[in-house]
Amino acid sequence: YNVVIVEGAGGLLVPIKKINGKIFTYLDLIKALDVPVIIVAKSTLGTINHTVLTVRALKNEGVYIKGIIMNKYPQNPDWVVKTNPEVIKEMTGIDKIIKIPYLEDISEDIKRKVMLLV
Repeated sequence: YNVVIVEGAGGLLVPIKKINGKIFTYLDLIKALDVPVIIVAKSTLGTINHTVLTVRALKNEGVYIKGIIMNKYPQNPDWVVKTNPEVIKEMTGIDKIIKIPYLEDISEDIKRKVMLLV
């Protein structure tokens, strides 16, 4: 396969299982697989904090971040949501931030935008 997606639901430090008495997390899995990461973040209030913390944790572990997807981005965002991508970009240094609206069906245009990260 050209692309394999490994989803880490809930965050980097969510436990997957215990191995030899040590809790194995999604961050451990990412490091074991030695794969780049695309962060999928909410577009709501609070996303700056959890997204920047995620980026810092990944960078501290030497994980390459390909970009960030701002998921379920509203058609008419309020000023908080509207400024989130730029603030995250400034605080993390990650230039590739894609805003994806809530969709019932994913269009070819959206698929192309996401594939640019891959």
